[in-house]
Amino acid sequence: AGPASGGTARRAQRMRVAWAPWLREGGSAERTSLREREVIGWSAPPPLFSLPASSVAAGGLAGVFVPTAESVRTTCVLGLLVSFRANVLLAGGDGSAKTTYAQQLLGDLSPAQVVVARSRFTGATEAADVRRLVEKPLATRSLGVQGPPLGRRAVVFADDVGMPGADEYGAVPALELLRSLVSLGGWHDPHAAASGRSRTFREIHDVQLLAALNPGAAATPLSQRLVRHLAVLVCSPPSRAGMRRIFGSFAEALLSGASQSPTRELRTVAGSLADASVDILETVSAQIRPSPTRPELAWSVRDLVRVWAGVATAHPDDARP
Repeated sequence: AGPASGGTARRAQRMRVAWAPWLREGGSAERTSLREREVIGWSAPPPLFSLPASSVAAGGLAGVFVPTAESVRTTCVLGLLVSFRANVLLAGGDGSAKTTYAQQLLGDLSPAQVVVARSRFTGATEAADVRRLVEKPLATRSLGVQGPPLGRRAVVFADDVGMPGADEYGAVPALELLRSLVSLGGWHDPHAAASGRSRTFREIHDVQLLAALNPGAAATPLSQRLVRHLAVLVCSPPSRAGMRRIFGSFAEALLSGASQSPTRELRTVAGSLADASVDILETVSAQIRPSPTRPELAWSVRDLVRVWAGVATAHPDDARP
């Protein structure tokens, strides 16, 4: 982005010479806030966030989303890609919040403008399932042409696209159908071919694909014939500062709810609990590693969230030193 920024048609007016070195000194790509009229680094602290105590009561941490620097960066880029109708692949390991990012984005889309179809792929997902998923929100526009209602577009969210296995020939029919959708703009209709109709290709308009993939858990690597048509966005796990922010928010909300009067001392204790949580996760991940016979020993932030969900169900009177 640096060399391209500040470029103009006339060499004398180019600001690239002054712009590019300044951008490189920042260490990474930046984002521009038009409202604040300033360039903000991706590593800048996220907006202030306060988690209400009621949201973590009774172990309700599954739907809690705490913004971090990584989540702000990913959601911003993902939102731009979807707004420009790009086909996107979210790639990342366990606990990288791929599904959360996608669900949050889809929830913010206007139902008056966007039709959403979503499904989680499994090892039993077949091409017929994909066909039903995509065609469910579509209507017939003309002979051999389908699309969402006029004036709207459709976003198809396919979670865990790496789960379907290959057939005896090495192909994955479910993913080949998605490849046909994003590369050819439709697919061949088996019913039309069986009935002897001359037009067997069904065009599908105004539909974009949003897929999520865990490369480490994929049954079959995604074909490059499919990946080349997707904008791949890697979801990195939260950094130590991000994890401290997440679990610090949990701890502060729990302690505030228990005391009904949050104080500076409680916030200090919450910070200590957050540091201890991150230390536990890092220690367990380093000392108890997965193996071919024990692949379930791959630890992530999700496992620590489950621990905190159990802590949230505890009553203060039951605590023992």
